[in-house]
Amino acid sequence: MARLNDITLYDEFHPAEGQRQFQQRANYISGLYLQCLHGYKPPKTTRISITLVPDQQLPYPSMAGSVACIYQQVHTPTYDALPDPTKLRYLLDRLHEAITHLCQAFPWDAAVFAQAYQQVQELHLELHEVS
Repeated sequence: MARLNDITLYDEFHPAEGQRQFQQRANYISGLYLQCLHGYKPPKTTRISITLVPDQQLPYPSMAGSVACIYQQVHTPTYDALPDPTKLRYLLDRLHEAITHLCQAFPWDAAVFAQAYQQVQELHLELHEVS
């Protein structure tokens, strides 16, 4: 059985910092979160795709084969105004919020994801800037 091997944050909200810098932050946070799942695999899921958008009306979570897909709202002016380390925390919070919606839509163990969210915060209090 394939394991959960990727959580990806995609950008459709256009932060001012530029795509490369955003993607570095997004990859760092999603990698930490995935690592803190300690091998947990949601049923019939090998990837989680989260698209960050400025819209308030978001489509319902869906499955495309073994890929869970969801849109998550992000407020661009809020993100852009944050200091760099705080942007990492903001992305972590949006990622976990999207995962929480997926847990409500699908038969996933929400406690495992809550524990991963907590562990990222405890182990990486600084949520330092990614170079």
